[in-house]
Parts: sequence; structure tokens; C-alpha cells
Amino acid sequence: MKVYISLQLSQNSFGGGNNFLRYLGEYLKKKELLVGKAKFADVIVINSHHRIIHNLCLKIIYPEKLFVHRIDGKLSAHRDIKYWDDLVKLQNKYLANVTIFQSNWSRDIWRNELKPINSIVIHNSANPELFYSNKENNKSNRIKLIFVSWSNNPNKGREYLEWIIGEKNKLNIDLQIIGNLSVASSINSKLLVNQTQVADLYRESNIFFFPSKNEACSNALIEAQACGLPILALHSGGNPELVLDSGETFNNTSELKIGLNKIVKEYDRYRENALKITNSRKAPEEYEEFLESIFANNKVNSKIKRINLIFAAILILKSIIQIKIAKLK
Repeated sequence: MKVYISLQLSQNSFGGGNNFLRYLGEYLKKKELLVGKAKFADVIVINSHHRIIHNLCLKIIYPEKLFVHRIDGKLSAHRDIKYWDDLVKLQNKYLANVTIFQSNWSRDIWRNELKPINSIVIHNSANPELFYSNKENNKSNRIKLIFVSWSNNPNKGREYLEWIIGEKNKLNIDLQIIGNLSVASSINSKLLVNQTQVADLYRESNIFFFPSKNEACSNALIEAQACGLPILALHSGGNPELVLDSGETFNNTSELKIGLNKIVKEYDRYRENALKITNSRKAPEEYEEFLESIFANNKVNSKIKRINLIFAAILILKSIIQIKIAKLK
């Protein structure tokens, strides 16, 4: 089995999907399963709404290949333009033979709109060559809280971030923000593009702060856990099923403060749990095993006739035009 990943990947930190698929690609390359061109692949991995025109062309040319659709949550949960969700649905309905949901929450939120023939839930995992823990945690008089976001979307937790900034002295916190500097007018902000730099800052911190809403499977959260950081996260989306007993979740600022105090009091336990959870995650191996199973059992078939792809193309172009019009308003 040979695999082609249909996504233009950045070598810098550029969102969780980019980071995980790059890690998956590196794993598959070491196993001599990754190919650089779709024509040499048995399996084509497509992601969310990305490169849908390119993927449509691949489906027309190679209808016999296995198209695997990796899906997170609904984009409308983060953006005002609902038509992004239409692209995900079209890609899943007309192109995908197999669906991989990134979390149980992701599968559940799409339950009434997507009816994949073959599907599975596989959480992401962090690249252990980059994201690993120090032998000893970094203890200091003040709590080193770190926040990461590559988007200025308010749903990334701006409300709670601003609250933390206002209360940091009362809470005995030193706050480090990395990523998009416009997410808050704050102190100690850094725009980093290198994953190694991000991992180093994780290892210099004590707690990962993740107030993001409706995230399906945050790679930043998973990478922080891999560096031994307890998690303080909003109780939303897939966060609870990722955090488990490696931290605390909250619904408001009162619960945020209580959760922070719990983590500080039992810091070593939360840290150990973060590392145990990390060791249990084997996403690349799970991807390989699942794809090999589907492929070996001869479940690969053309999901739709080529003539029907013309209709799919019309719907896709309609959604793209609607997105562009909505952006202009």
C-alpha cells in the first residue's frame, strides 16, 4: 500500500492539521509507504475542505483509488461563513471512500449530515522527536502559563485570555503567548514559526492554557501534553476527551480559577498523567493499521460514477462562489 497526502504542508508551525499531517507523512516515509504523486498511490488522504478542486480532479482520473477523508469539527463553529461546511460535506459525499474523524465529538457533531460508509475515530498525536518532556518539571515561585494560537478568531478564547491577563498578578501567573499576536493586546507575546522553538517554550512552562471553543482535536493541546504540561482547558468540543485526568476543564472564570488551583496543588500527578496519555497515543500506527485493513479486505471501490462527478463539480463551484461573495460583504 502506498499513500499520497493531498495537502500542501508547511515546514513551520501552521496549525494543528499541518503539524499532524507532516508528522504522519514523516512516519509513512520511514515505512516506505509515502509517495509524492497521486498516480503512484493506492490511498489518497484528503483533509477537511482543503484542495477540493484538486481532489475532484484526482477522483475523476483515479476513481479506483481509496480516498480517505480526515475531518475535524464544523468550520461554521469558528467562522461566520457557513458554506465552508458545505465543502466538507461535498468532499465527503462525492470523493471519500473512508472517513477518519479526529474525535468522538467531531463524529457526533457531523452525525446528522455525514453518512460515511467506513469510518473510525483516531485522535492526533505529537511527534516525539520534537515534543517530549524534561526529566524534571520547571518549578518556580510564579506559575508559568502558556497559550498558543495561530488564529485571531475570538473562539480561540480571547475572553478568557483577557481575563487571565487582568488577573495574572492575583493568580501569581507569568503568561506567555505565542502564535498570532493580535489574539490579545498582551505582554510576553512571541510569533514563532519553528516547531522546535514552540516545543522548547512548552518545556520551559508549567501549565498549558487552552480556552478554545468547539475544537475537535487540538494538536497544540496534544503537543503540550507530550512535553509534560498539565492542561487547563475550556469544557468544549473534543477538549474533555483529550484532557482526561491530565488537567482540568472549565465553563466560566470561577471554574477556571478552581481548576488552576487544583493543578497547582497536585501538579506532579497531573504531569504524570499527561505523559501517560501521550504514551498511549499512536496515531500514525493507527492510521497505517486502519488503512491496511480497509485496503487488504478489498473494500476499495469507486464510490460514485464519473458522470455524477460533473454534478459534484457544479455544487463545489457554487459553494466556492458563495464563500467568496460572503467574504466581500
